[in-house]
Amino acid sequence: MAFTDLRNFSTGGNGRGSELMAIAEVTNTDNDNFTLGSIFSAPWIMDSNLARTATTETLQGEGTYVKKLPGTIEDTLTITFGQRDAATKDFLMYGMQNKTFCFVKKETGAEISGAHHWRVYAMVEEDPSFTVNAIGNEIEKAFFVVENAKDLTFDLTTFNSAGGWAESLTCTTFVVPAKQRHALYSQAVS
Repeated sequence: MAFTDLRNFSTGGNGRGSELMAIAEVTNTDNDNFTLGSIFSAPWIMDSNLARTATTETLQGEGTYVKKLPGTIEDTLTITFGQRDAATKDFLMYGMQNKTFCFVKKETGAEISGAHHWRVYAMVEEDPSFTVNAIGNEIEKAFFVVENAKDLTFDLTTFNSAGGWAESLTCTTFVVPAKQRHALYSQAVS
Protein backbone atom coordinates (compact mmCIF):
# COMPACT_ATOMS: atom_id res chain seq x y z
CA MET A 1 0.00 0.00 0.00
CA ALA A 2 1.37 3.41 -0.95
CA PHE A 3 1.54 6.18 1.60
CA THR A 4 0.53 9.69 0.62
CA ASP A 5 1.67 12.55 2.83
CA LEU A 6 -1.21 15.03 2.85
CA ARG A 7 0.66 17.59 4.92
CA ASN A 8 1.34 20.81 3.10
CA PHE A 9 2.95 23.21 5.51
CA SER A 10 2.71 26.10 3.05
CA THR A 11 -1.09 26.09 3.42
CA GLY A 12 -1.04 26.51 7.19
CA GLY A 13 -1.40 30.27 7.01
CA ASN A 14 -0.65 32.27 10.11
CA GLY A 15 -2.76 30.06 12.37
CA ARG A 16 -5.19 32.89 13.01
CA GLY A 17 -8.76 33.31 11.95
CA SER A 18 -10.38 36.54 10.88
CA GLU A 19 -12.47 38.88 12.98
CA LEU A 20 -14.52 39.96 9.96
CA MET A 21 -18.03 38.79 9.09
CA ALA A 22 -21.08 40.20 7.32
CA ILE A 23 -24.60 39.31 8.45
CA ALA A 24 -27.86 39.42 6.52
CA GLU A 25 -31.22 38.75 8.08
CA VAL A 26 -33.19 36.15 6.15
CA THR A 27 -36.64 37.66 5.87
CA ASN A 28 -38.51 34.81 4.16
CA THR A 29 -37.87 31.10 4.58
CA ASP A 30 -41.17 29.75 3.24
CA ASN A 31 -40.85 26.63 1.07
CA ASP A 32 -37.05 26.89 1.24
CA ASN A 33 -37.14 30.15 -0.67
CA PHE A 34 -35.48 32.99 1.11
CA THR A 35 -34.98 36.71 0.81
CA LEU A 36 -32.06 38.54 2.35
CA GLY A 37 -32.90 41.68 4.28
CA SER A 38 -30.45 44.36 5.27
CA ILE A 39 -26.78 43.41 5.37
CA PHE A 40 -24.58 44.72 8.16
CA SER A 41 -21.20 44.20 9.80
CA ALA A 42 -20.93 41.70 12.61
CA PRO A 43 -19.52 42.88 15.90
CA TRP A 44 -15.79 42.31 16.30
CA ILE A 45 -15.02 38.58 16.55
CA MET A 46 -12.41 37.40 19.04
CA ASP A 47 -12.82 33.67 18.39
CA SER A 48 -15.03 31.28 16.45
CA ASN A 49 -15.47 27.53 16.34
CA LEU A 50 -17.48 25.35 13.97
CA ALA A 51 -18.37 21.97 15.47
CA ARG A 52 -20.26 19.05 13.94
CA THR A 53 -21.94 16.40 16.05
CA ALA A 54 -23.40 13.28 14.49
CA THR A 55 -25.27 10.24 15.70
CA THR A 56 -25.61 6.81 14.13
CA GLU A 57 -28.18 4.06 14.51
CA THR A 58 -27.17 0.43 14.67
CA LEU A 59 -29.38 -2.29 13.17
CA GLN A 60 -28.79 -5.92 14.03
CA GLY A 61 -29.69 -8.52 11.42
CA GLU A 62 -30.79 -12.09 12.19
CA GLY A 63 -27.24 -13.33 12.22
CA THR A 64 -24.11 -11.44 13.06
CA TYR A 65 -24.59 -8.71 10.45
CA VAL A 66 -24.67 -5.21 11.95
CA LYS A 67 -25.41 -2.14 9.85
CA LYS A 68 -24.77 1.43 10.91
CA LEU A 69 -27.17 4.02 9.57
CA PRO A 70 -26.63 7.76 9.66
CA GLY A 71 -28.61 9.52 12.34
CA THR A 72 -28.80 13.24 12.93
CA ILE A 73 -26.13 15.78 12.11
CA GLU A 74 -25.89 19.15 13.79
CA ASP A 75 -23.46 21.95 12.98
CA THR A 76 -22.96 24.61 15.64
CA LEU A 77 -21.02 27.82 15.11
CA THR A 78 -19.85 29.37 18.38
CA ILE A 79 -18.55 32.92 18.26
CA THR A 80 -16.99 35.05 20.97
CA PHE A 81 -17.70 38.71 20.26
CA GLY A 82 -15.43 41.34 21.80
CA GLN A 83 -17.37 44.58 21.39
CA ARG A 84 -18.49 46.04 24.69
CA ASP A 85 -20.87 48.87 23.75
CA ALA A 86 -24.47 48.67 24.97
CA ALA A 87 -26.12 48.55 21.52
CA THR A 88 -23.95 45.61 20.43
CA LYS A 89 -24.55 43.73 23.67
CA ASP A 90 -28.31 44.25 23.40
CA PHE A 91 -28.32 43.07 19.78
CA LEU A 92 -26.32 39.94 20.59
CA MET A 93 -28.30 39.08 23.71
CA TYR A 94 -31.82 39.94 22.51
CA GLY A 95 -31.92 41.26 18.91
CA MET A 96 -31.22 37.94 17.19
CA GLN A 97 -33.96 35.94 18.89
CA ASN A 98 -36.38 34.00 16.67
CA LYS A 99 -34.69 35.13 13.47
CA THR A 100 -32.72 33.44 10.71
CA PHE A 101 -29.49 34.91 9.35
CA CYS A 102 -26.94 34.34 6.61
CA PHE A 103 -23.30 34.75 7.66
CA VAL A 104 -20.37 35.38 5.31
CA LYS A 105 -17.22 35.05 7.44
CA LYS A 106 -13.67 35.56 6.27
CA GLU A 107 -11.77 32.43 7.29
CA THR A 108 -8.27 33.82 7.83
CA GLY A 109 -6.60 37.18 7.83
CA ALA A 110 -3.86 35.96 5.51
CA GLU A 111 -3.93 34.42 2.07
CA ILE A 112 -3.44 30.68 1.83
CA SER A 113 -2.22 29.02 -1.38
CA GLY A 114 -2.62 32.28 -3.30
CA ALA A 115 -6.24 32.85 -2.30
CA HIS A 116 -8.44 34.41 0.37
CA HIS A 117 -11.22 32.26 1.81
CA TRP A 118 -14.71 32.96 3.15
CA ARG A 119 -17.22 30.53 4.63
CA VAL A 120 -20.84 31.12 3.66
CA TYR A 121 -23.33 29.90 6.26
CA ALA A 122 -26.59 29.84 4.29
CA MET A 123 -29.02 29.84 7.21
CA VAL A 124 -28.20 30.13 10.91
CA GLU A 125 -30.47 30.44 13.90
CA GLU A 126 -29.27 31.53 17.30
CA ASP A 127 -29.16 29.39 20.35
CA PRO A 128 -30.98 31.71 22.79
CA SER A 129 -28.44 31.06 25.54
CA PHE A 130 -25.32 33.20 25.85
CA THR A 131 -22.37 33.77 28.15
CA VAL A 132 -21.02 37.18 29.14
CA ASN A 133 -17.49 37.11 30.52
CA ALA A 134 -17.37 39.55 33.45
CA ILE A 135 -13.63 40.23 33.17
CA GLY A 136 -13.37 41.02 29.47
CA ASN A 137 -17.09 41.62 28.88
CA GLU A 138 -16.98 39.33 25.84
CA ILE A 139 -20.20 37.66 24.71
CA GLU A 140 -20.15 34.03 23.58
CA LYS A 141 -23.06 32.96 21.35
CA ALA A 142 -23.85 29.70 19.62
CA PHE A 143 -25.68 29.47 16.32
CA PHE A 144 -27.29 26.40 14.78
CA VAL A 145 -26.39 26.06 11.10
CA VAL A 146 -29.65 24.96 9.48
CA GLU A 147 -29.70 22.38 6.69
CA ASN A 148 -30.88 23.81 3.39
CA ALA A 149 -33.23 21.50 1.46
CA LYS A 150 -32.17 22.81 -1.94
CA ASP A 151 -29.24 24.64 -3.54
CA LEU A 152 -29.08 28.25 -2.36
CA THR A 153 -27.39 30.82 -4.59
CA PHE A 154 -25.83 34.02 -3.28
CA ASP A 155 -24.51 37.18 -4.89
CA LEU A 156 -21.46 37.61 -2.67
CA THR A 157 -20.76 41.09 -4.04
CA THR A 158 -23.68 42.39 -1.96
CA PHE A 159 -21.72 41.58 1.23
CA ASN A 160 -18.66 43.71 0.34
CA SER A 161 -19.66 46.96 2.05
CA ALA A 162 -20.56 45.26 5.34
CA GLY A 163 -17.76 42.70 5.47
CA GLY A 164 -14.93 45.04 6.35
CA TRP A 165 -12.41 42.96 4.41
CA ALA A 166 -9.84 44.65 2.18
CA GLU A 167 -10.66 42.49 -0.85
CA SER A 168 -13.87 42.82 -2.86
CA LEU A 169 -15.76 39.60 -3.42
CA THR A 170 -16.41 39.12 -7.12
CA CYS A 171 -18.68 36.06 -7.27
CA THR A 172 -22.30 36.80 -8.18
CA THR A 173 -23.57 33.17 -8.23
CA PHE A 174 -22.05 31.28 -5.32
CA VAL A 175 -23.97 28.10 -4.49
CA VAL A 176 -24.30 26.41 -1.11
CA PRO A 177 -25.38 22.92 -2.23
CA ALA A 178 -28.48 21.27 -0.81
CA LYS A 179 -27.99 19.66 2.61
CA GLN A 180 -24.46 21.06 2.92
CA ARG A 181 -25.33 23.91 5.39
CA HIS A 182 -22.22 25.96 4.58
CA ALA A 183 -19.59 26.18 1.87
CA LEU A 184 -16.12 27.63 1.41
CA TYR A 185 -15.61 30.35 -1.19
CA SER A 186 -12.02 30.88 -2.39
CA GLN A 187 -10.95 33.87 -4.42
CA ALA A 188 -7.51 34.11 -5.97
CA VAL A 189 -5.35 37.02 -4.87
CA SER A 190 -5.19 39.55 -7.67
